[in-house]
Amino acid sequence: MLVPALEENTYGAYADFAAGPQGEVDATPEMVRYISGVPFPLFNGVVRARLPSHELDARIAAILRPFAVRALPLFWWIGPSTQSADLGARLLAHGFVHEEDMPGMAVHLHALPQAPPSVPGLAVIPATTGEALGQWVQAGLRGFDFPPDLGPALLEMGTRQCLRPDPRWIYYRGERHGQTVATAALFLHAGVAGIYCVSTVPDARRQGIGAAMTWVALQQGAPSPPRATTRPRSSDASPRRPSLAPQEPDDAWGQVRAEIAREVTPENYARWFLPTRQIADAGAWEGSLIRISPLCK
Repeated sequence: MLVPALEENTYGAYADFAAGPQGEVDATPEMVRYISGVPFPLFNGVVRARLPSHELDARIAAILRPFAVRALPLFWWIGPSTQSADLGARLLAHGFVHEEDMPGMAVHLHALPQAPPSVPGLAVIPATTGEALGQWVQAGLRGFDFPPDLGPALLEMGTRQCLRPDPRWIYYRGERHGQTVATAALFLHAGVAGIYCVSTVPDARRQGIGAAMTWVALQQGAPSPPRATTRPRSSDASPRRPSLAPQEPDDAWGQVRAEIAREVTPENYARWFLPTRQIADAGAWEGSLIRISPLCK
């Protein structure tokens, strides 16, 4: 139950990039394809692929066709629920490059260690105005070393995601000495809260700011009383490592705890989890292999 929640929140977050007026989301039982129209691979891709092995090459070619028509780069995400088992090898044969493996982690909020040390002068503030969102975007561009010309697209996405009634996203900016020096984002989807976009500008790193940003987002994502969350394994600049907080009521959360106990075993650790320092029932999920399309070259 926990691993599907990790996947659904992650995939929902990235598909939401394409929910704007120029975007296109095609969700079918066999995959979700999202095309934002922004010529940057993070904002276009394929997730939750469950493809039959007997016609795998033909389905891959058909799924990629809309990206080729628009000459857009993309990521193809592979996770625990991906099918068929040889999809990764077939993508390599279609010219993809295996870019990265990454973990996701989950932990009960009530079992979190003490809060990280406070950072003198740091205020973590939700970005609830256009001006604040613009500052968040500029700090994120620096923190992730994204091309500056992505700014307008990120601002459009942020405005759509945050500055609307009952948003599923909350963007946080870390302000210090009057400057926005860090970012984080909270995404509410699939019954959990995912933490994304934790970044710190280069001249403010290694001071505990990224940990402070994550901590505030974790607390905001928790129900009352706190139930659970995930703890990201990421550096100061890591937009692709999710952290999740199940939001079920007490009886459902008890079921989640039982499911975790069943899933975290030596046998499936090699498949879904990576050894890590344990906190309560925490475990790391061997997450999506990120594969970047050669269309972006």
